[in-house]
Amino acid sequence: MVNIYNSGAVPSYKSPRRLLALAELNKIMAKSRDPEELRHYWEGWRDAVGGRGMGTLFDQHVELANQAARIAGFADAAEMDREEYEEDEGTDFAKELETAWREIRHEVVLRQKHFEKGTI
Repeated sequence: MVNIYNSGAVPSYKSPRRLLALAELNKIMAKSRDPEELRHYWEGWRDAVGGRGMGTLFDQHVELANQAARIAGFADAAEMDREEYEEDEGTDFAKELETAWREIRHEVVLRQKHFEKGTI
């Protein structure tokens, strides 16, 4: 999939005989404010990459990721990905939050004292 993605090229909006690769397209997409030019590159890139089997490969990737997740005890890959952001059972979020705020307040007080002394 990486090879397909990186090898896609789109004809230039202003000079159709010139093909633009990913790096050039990224720069244009970041800077251009012309909706027609942006549409040209977006649709061209999607057609160049999607028409070369990317969809089929991505479907296979998702299926393999889901199989791995089920083996690991998750419903699917999305649940497995979200797990790292979830709180552990038994974690007291309110207590963790209070501890974090106490540390922040302490740092603010220390900075204020250093500021008043002129050491920062």
